[in-house]
Amino acid sequence: MIPCHTRATRAVRAPRGMPVGAPAQMSVLGLFGLLGPILALASGCGYPKAGPAPGPITPAEVTLAASKWPAATETSLSEGRDLFIARCNGCHDYADLKKIPEGQWPEIMKRMGKNAKLDAKQTEAVLEFVLVAQKEP
Repeated sequence: MIPCHTRATRAVRAPRGMPVGAPAQMSVLGLFGLLGPILALASGCGYPKAGPAPGPITPAEVTLAASKWPAATETSLSEGRDLFIARCNGCHDYADLKKIPEGQWPEIMKRMGKNAKLDAKQTEAVLEFVLVAQKEP
């Protein structure tokens, strides 16, 4: 049996003046050139829909958070916002918080918290911030 890399170089003939392995190398590079964007989309690049960086914490957000999570404070929400601003834009654009349903955020934050190397407390702070910030007009 002929190894794959040998088959590829035998199946494509080199044009005059081009090294023998060049067409196979070009076809592999071409394949990555075509598949790269497709794989990027499939792996989550481009998702979620981009949005602006969330603004500062408002008194209404603090009140809403305290009604959902009694331990939530302006400080804890600010910590969540600061982490969101610092970490979430490292791999992708800021998420448009209003475009993602509230019920999806816990799973998203579980996954993204690991990617951003957040501990459990930090992940929870970002989650609380996001859930409150998406409610603001």
